[in-house]
Amino acid sequence: KKSNNMCPAEAEADSRRSGGAITKEQPTNKKKDRPLLRKFGSSIEERVLQSKAGCNRFGLGGCYTSEETLHVLDISTTVTDGNIETLSSRADIHAAYAASADGTLTNDGHGKQFGLSSGSGCSIIRLTGEDAESVQGLMNFADTFFKGVDDDTCNQGINEVGVFRVDNNVHSGFDRNVNEEGKMQVLYGLLMPDADDCIDPMMFPMEIGDLVGQKSISDGHRGMRTLFNVSKQITSAVLDMDKTSTKKIVDDCTTSPVLSSGDSAINAANVDNLTDKMSNSYQRLIRYLQPKQNDESVEEDGNAPAFWPHVDSTLLTLIPLPEVPGLEVWAPSLHNAKSHDLSERGEWVQPIRPEKNGKEEVYVVALAGEFLQLLSNGRVPACIHRVMPTSACTAGSTGGNHNKYNKPRISAPLFVRPRRTEEAILDTEDDFYQGKSGLYFQEGLSEECDQMHIWEYMNTMSPGN
Repeated sequence: KKSNNMCPAEAEADSRRSGGAITKEQPTNKKKDRPLLRKFGSSIEERVLQSKAGCNRFGLGGCYTSEETLHVLDISTTVTDGNIETLSSRADIHAAYAASADGTLTNDGHGKQFGLSSGSGCSIIRLTGEDAESVQGLMNFADTFFKGVDDDTCNQGINEVGVFRVDNNVHSGFDRNVNEEGKMQVLYGLLMPDADDCIDPMMFPMEIGDLVGQKSISDGHRGMRTLFNVSKQITSAVLDMDKTSTKKIVDDCTTSPVLSSGDSAINAANVDNLTDKMSNSYQRLIRYLQPKQNDESVEEDGNAPAFWPHVDSTLLTLIPLPEVPGLEVWAPSLHNAKSHDLSERGEWVQPIRPEKNGKEEVYVVALAGEFLQLLSNGRVPACIHRVMPTSACTAGSTGGNHNKYNKPRISAPLFVRPRRTEEAILDTEDDFYQGKSGLYFQEGLSEECDQMHIWEYMNTMSPGN
């Protein structure tokens, strides 16, 4: 992740982000200077810094509301007669993420798509039936994990694991007390797919299974599989990709096409190659603890975030909406995005679960990451977001106290990233439509990055993380 004020364990886990006669640049391992790519990363960093000056005005007249600002998409992963059931169309999904500031307003001055905002890069996904049941299983897995962490009678090996680096911007482990501040506990669950994609991937650190048991971890994998399928539908629709390109680029925790299936077992002969077999996407479990009564940062600023504004170095981050609120997304202003007064450039919006139409509904927040902004050539903004503490005031400038909860907040975000393998190459001509109409379009960036291994972005922006 990228943030100007982040705890080290969070920062190191995700980093500061994410025909004719013409001869294309061929993929090469030789590093190429990409100044426009660095400029791209810096522009996101600048937006993150500017968002700190914004406020939330929940409940006040004229505020940016979740209902107006964030689209609700109905997505299904159910396969019927060989086809996935269609609810929200690909056009609906694309419109829900493509930012716009073209002045297409209604008579009351609101934008047709995102209310008073040009678009945040965030949507709320409604799941029903078996999809909802599976994601609920993932949330239950998260609850079971932290109950085990607190239970002295359980296997406590997880508490001794620590956080370890597997590769550049790839980490695993458990941090029981992030930054020694007593505010956050984080599990970085790394996944290694089996050669048989029908078999659940192996999850690291392996102490997770000892703590929660096989059924709980299987329920978690089932929910992850649903979210991976949702992420592929969204990414494919937003980037206008076919199934082949989607499989090549999106790491959905299935075996990479370039890896042979005959050497997937863990043994001494191939232990050095295990890094290449790890999924680049991963599951994180987070428990945001209640601030202590003597916490000076809370006393000084009741609205100080538990996790400061940042973006994710992902294609998408999918977060099942928990019972306890806390997540807020930055919604840039439709009218005042370039105001000299930074506080007028947008507002923080808290994603609100729509009223359920049925008992089996589950809602998931899907945040666009840096890679989705990069691959869409600026049509989709990387979603800036933050997390407020569970006992903090979330009423914004009014000083109210609308959302107090007496228990920690547990979150289970799935970070969906591009593959690190050789076939994940940015081919602007064959894989997806680029266009030059994006709100965050950057002249020349697409051409500079054509035929680049997509994960090179991380090696450029944070090479030693």
